[in-house]
Amino acid sequence: MFLFIFLASTVQGIPFELSKRNFENYIQSKETCLVMFSVKTNCPYCKDHEREFTQLSSFVDTPFAIIFCEEDNVETCEKQHIQVMPTTILFKKGEQYRVLFGMHDYGDIKNWLNDMYLPTYVEIKTQKDLETYETLNYGTVLATFPSREVALSHDDIMNFIAEDIKRFKQQFLWIVNATIQTPTLTVRTLDNEKEVHTVTFPLIYNKEKKQDLLNLVLMAFIPVMVNKNIAEPILEQLDTPVLMYYYTTRMTKATILKKVAQKYRLKLPFLTSQAQKDSSLPGHGDGKYPLISITYKRDIFPFDETMPITEENIIEFVESFLADELTPVKLARKSQDWYLEKNPPIITADIFESYKKGVDSAFLFCGSSTPSCVEYIETTFAPIVELKTLPEGLKFGFVDIDQDDVIDIDKKWQYPLIVFFKSDSKKPHFLSIETTGPVEVINFINKHSTTKILLSTEEVESLVKDCKTKLEAYRINQHNKDEL
Repeated sequence: MFLFIFLASTVQGIPFELSKRNFENYIQSKETCLVMFSVKTNCPYCKDHEREFTQLSSFVDTPFAIIFCEEDNVETCEKQHIQVMPTTILFKKGEQYRVLFGMHDYGDIKNWLNDMYLPTYVEIKTQKDLETYETLNYGTVLATFPSREVALSHDDIMNFIAEDIKRFKQQFLWIVNATIQTPTLTVRTLDNEKEVHTVTFPLIYNKEKKQDLLNLVLMAFIPVMVNKNIAEPILEQLDTPVLMYYYTTRMTKATILKKVAQKYRLKLPFLTSQAQKDSSLPGHGDGKYPLISITYKRDIFPFDETMPITEENIIEFVESFLADELTPVKLARKSQDWYLEKNPPIITADIFESYKKGVDSAFLFCGSSTPSCVEYIETTFAPIVELKTLPEGLKFGFVDIDQDDVIDIDKKWQYPLIVFFKSDSKKPHFLSIETTGPVEVINFINKHSTTKILLSTEEVESLVKDCKTKLEAYRINQHNKDEL
């Protein structure tokens, strides 16, 4: 258990300012820390929250830090899925533990943080106490034991689950009831209409399968009729696929979905289209409802909308997923100003066509999670894009295939991949990278482009030398990181 200690006599000073260079090391090095994500301009609430946040940091034993989601820090904030300014996150052992959105005053932040350190696994002794907890929480888990001795023997696994589910503001309780013979877990939740849903199952104690029991509890927190915004954060925690069903007013084909879900033991939440705030669902066009997909962690596998919803087709869809024959959809990022300020510019699907319209253009396609991709960008492609002698009418860009679906590419091509478009043609030319130097790329572009990259012998030699130096430095740096 963590203690929330007010240090009236010890002033810690202002929160520690973080950047992309020290963010990961900072949150990993602290047992717990509170980080404010903010911006410096055009955000009055950020300034107000920062003032209250800074004031509280002087009297609390928890380390406070702040990172401004601007310039070089934008990607760091994106990785933490920051969408609201300001956002305050309590990190525990380097992982997000609880999140506080928006502007809050000194007292609100203090009470919220204090609440995070209170016991998560609480004994209750009366029905009135139970009703109080159920009133104050969207969801509760109640463990019922036949005796106090049995309850104490389950203490390890119960605290493991309690610590995890607290992130979703759900309270874990336990009680002794001598009238039962075996321990049980009861999960109580509210749906969109404030209707109560309960799921009860036996508590089978197995130290080696704590995660399985946690997944079972998390899935039970998803009522049949539930808001997508409630379900999504829970679904991302599961190592279990979930069959999703989105509908409007009529629950067409719902019986088929229930039957298939039961056959394959899949969780099947029904989500109303009204609860879906986005204009379209990932992987679905403007198709007619119901919409069906399988969610696995952050990946989404949509059912083909052109196929009729029959039991046979849904079974084939589920079995294809289980056989690892389906490809998840990308989540269609929207372009940001800072994407285009990068070198090379990051080009997303929503601007791809307009970006290359009317000019010859060369794009690097590869995944930002792949080491060879990052190495090639920094040591070869970026130096080419930085050339001061590049002709007008020739554009460059980077397409992150981990994030964006832009064009269909035959599987025969290897990544990193250069894709070149002439201004007067929609037919692309492809080059799978085989060497580390820039000459291969420049020759490829000059072969297909009406706008040539013309370099003197000295300029070519200088560019090759620059790329080689960057490559050597990059690999030394990566080796040093691996040694740490």
